[in-house]
Amino acid sequence: MEKKIYSVNNKWLLASIVGSIWASFEIILGSFLHNIRFPMSGTILTIIAGVLMILFAYQWQERGVILRAGIIAALMKSISPSAVLIGPMTAIFFEALIFEVVVFFLGHNWISYTVASIGLLYSVLIHKILTWLILYGWNLVRITKNMYDFIIKQLNIENVSFTKAFLLLSLIYMVLGIFTAFFGIIVSKKAMKTSTKNSEISKLSSTKKPYKEYKENEDEHFSVIFLILIFVYIVVGFIITNSNNLIVSSVVTIALVLFGFLRYRNKLRRFMKPGIWIQAFLLLIISVFFYNGLNKSSMFDKQGLEVGMNMIYRMIILLFGFTAISAELRNPLIKALLFRRGLRNLYLSLELSFSILPAITKYNLNFKTIIKNPVSVFGKITSTAEELYEKMNFYELRRKVIIITGDKEAGKTNFAKQLTEILFKKKVKISGFLSLGVFENNERTKFELADIETNEKIELANKYIKTNLKFGKFYFNKEAISFGEEIINKNIDKSDFFMIDEVGMLEVQNQGWYNIIEKLFNTPNKIQIWTVRQKYVDTLIKSYGIVDVCLIDIQTDTPELVADRIFNC
Repeated sequence: MEKKIYSVNNKWLLASIVGSIWASFEIILGSFLHNIRFPMSGTILTIIAGVLMILFAYQWQERGVILRAGIIAALMKSISPSAVLIGPMTAIFFEALIFEVVVFFLGHNWISYTVASIGLLYSVLIHKILTWLILYGWNLVRITKNMYDFIIKQLNIENVSFTKAFLLLSLIYMVLGIFTAFFGIIVSKKAMKTSTKNSEISKLSSTKKPYKEYKENEDEHFSVIFLILIFVYIVVGFIITNSNNLIVSSVVTIALVLFGFLRYRNKLRRFMKPGIWIQAFLLLIISVFFYNGLNKSSMFDKQGLEVGMNMIYRMIILLFGFTAISAELRNPLIKALLFRRGLRNLYLSLELSFSILPAITKYNLNFKTIIKNPVSVFGKITSTAEELYEKMNFYELRRKVIIITGDKEAGKTNFAKQLTEILFKKKVKISGFLSLGVFENNERTKFELADIETNEKIELANKYIKTNLKFGKFYFNKEAISFGEEIINKNIDKSDFFMIDEVGMLEVQNQGWYNIIEKLFNTPNKIQIWTVRQKYVDTLIKSYGIVDVCLIDIQTDTPELVADRIFNC
């Protein structure tokens, strides 16, 4: 027997706490501000983010934590109900990067926090400009310049150049950055002195269910081919829209929209809101009037219309394209592929963050409360972070599994059967099922699912009787899947161990025993025993984010040895 612990290192553990708190502000307060179209909502969120980063820089002066927290918060932002997520997610990451870089070079002091805060607020302006340029292209610069010249001419302030106006706007953001730094430093010092316990923290269990909106929809279908094609389509679409060929651009955009609504209908519902299209329509009108300036014989500018339409097409291709990409990236196979050693801590930390998010969101994180009593709010956050860190360090949130492994048809099921018989004799509380192969003419033609307690059986899979669920050479009986789930469900309160025979790629694809495995993971103090082919072990560990695994090799271990040591796994 070989025991492996894939623990989260300390920096990622701290980052999961900071990231979940940061994300709670973005999800609750940010979504509210964006959805009511509150002026300068992005700037307000950046000020709050700056205060949070200073707070945790005071609390935990460990290099790299803020950057990791930014990555986690940006990924958690993907569950936000606000309309468009690409901009806010990249903004969160760059805010964390700026703060981390400044503190790395200048250290933890009021000077570095001030410089970092100015950079954060100034990044709001830069990020907004870059976002619009990416969405609409360089034609936007020309339109903006012509519109600005027209406005200052009408106001008789032609001595205020475009450069001067930009510098004035930059100065405003610089002042806001200085305010953020001093506010953050003062609040952090006072907040560190407060001590407010959060009763929600004590309710967290070692297998707390992750935030439900993070989990994939089991009815979703994925395609690696579509993922690659969408990337290519976006690049080609950008090239075509930049060529200003309105007819070709129209065809390319309409084709993507039709494909998007056919395949990603639920994901694209956010684009049914009128705000995005009102913005696009206003941009079109501005382009018609200002692309070539107003010093022309006709108010209607055909070239401006074509440029405006192509800018809108570019925006649609980008937004629809990246929405489709985000949907395809939820593919469990891609997740398993990306879950290499370097990304293990990210995935485990992200799961921890979603696990503690419900406790964080119990706070009344509204704008009025923060303005009225910021010291109290951030004081509670400081205490909560400390409690979470202590609890997670002591208990460590884990997904624990015992895996019986061996090659195909090497005797894993027989080993599992002998093990359960020994455990029954030892009065161990164990439930579950075995997948028994049935042979005809020395060929395995079907599997039967057998309850390990009652020996009640049902046909699980057959080579020749076709159903809608197929993996490899076998067609699976959905009634047997329901039967297996029923076995687990009726014993979930009275058993400690659960035998699930034959876990593999079907479960990686969110099918087979996926639902019941997730239910057991989310139920405290339940240990699963799987039989898994040797070649699938690493993929399953990575796909399910398992951090505590006991590997049993049927070639070197015996059922008797495992039964004696099973409580030490």
